[in-house]
Amino acid sequence: MSQTRPVDEIILIVTSFCRVKYIRQEHEGKAAAFNRGFAASEGDLICHLDADDYWLPKKLEETIDVLSETVAGGLTHDAFYVDGQGNFLYGSKPGDNGPHLRRHLSFRDALLMCFTYRPRSGVQGTFGVVNTLCVRRQAVADLLPLPEPLGLAVDGALLLGAARSGLIYLPKRLSAYRHHECNQFVRDPKSLEFQCRLFRWAAQLQGVTGTYERSLLEALALQADVQAAMALNEQPLKTAFKASALPTKLLHLGLIPHWKHFAMPVASLLRWRKIRGALQRGVKLY
Repeated sequence: MSQTRPVDEIILIVTSFCRVKYIRQEHEGKAAAFNRGFAASEGDLICHLDADDYWLPKKLEETIDVLSETVAGGLTHDAFYVDGQGNFLYGSKPGDNGPHLRRHLSFRDALLMCFTYRPRSGVQGTFGVVNTLCVRRQAVADLLPLPEPLGLAVDGALLLGAARSGLIYLPKRLSAYRHHECNQFVRDPKSLEFQCRLFRWAAQLQGVTGTYERSLLEALALQADVQAAMALNEQPLKTAFKASALPTKLLHLGLIPHWKHFAMPVASLLRWRKIRGALQRGVKLY
C-alpha cells in the first residue's frame, strides 16, 4: 500500500487486513493458498510475497517499468536481509544498491543458477531473491493449479515456469527478505525435499523438451536429494553412492563440477558415530 504506483489488486490469504480482498480457507499448505489467490486475481502481472517479507516503496513501479519494455516471462531482483526485529543483516543497509545493469536470462541460464554449488563452466552470477519475483499470468497459467506437494517451492515453480519465456534479473534491492528463528524455508532442512520435488516436476512442464534441460533438472533433483539426506543425517552409505554420481552427470553435460560436488560423497560418510552405532546394532543402513 506504500507503493509509488498504486496496485490494482492485493490478494492476501490470511485472517484479516484492512483495504485488502479477504479470502478465507483452511490451512492446506502454501501451494493450495497460492492456487486460491491466483484463481481470485485478475491482473496480467502476478507478484509473489511471503508472509514475513516486505516490499520497498518503489518495487512495483520499477518492476512494471522494466517488464513493459520486454516480452520476458518474469522478473527477479535482489533484496535486503533483515532479522525478526527488522535489523539489516549480512552487512546490507538502506541505500546500499550498487549498479543496476539488468540481465536477460534463458531457461537454461535459470537452471544453471539453481545449483547450490555452481558448476564452474556454467553461467555465472545470480538471479537475486526468488521469493519476491513477478511473473506474467500468461507465462505461468498452464502450471496452475500447482501440485500441493510442491509446498514451500511455489516461488521456484513460478520462476521456472516464467523462465521458459525468458527472465529479467534486475540487480537492485527492491524488497526485504526476513531471516529469523521461525523462518520455515531457511531453518527446516526438509525444505530441500520440496526443491527435489520441484525439479522432478519441472522436467514434465510444457515447453521443456530439450534433452539437455531435462538432464540439468535431473542433476538438480539429485543434488537436492543428497543435500536433504545429509541435512537429516539419513542413509549415509546410500547418500554417498548417489552423491558420487553427480560429478559424472555434470561432466556428461559439458560442465566442470564445483569441488564440493566431489566432496559430497565423503561428507555423507562423515557421520561415523551413527554408522558405527548402526553396524554394532546390526541395523540396515539402506
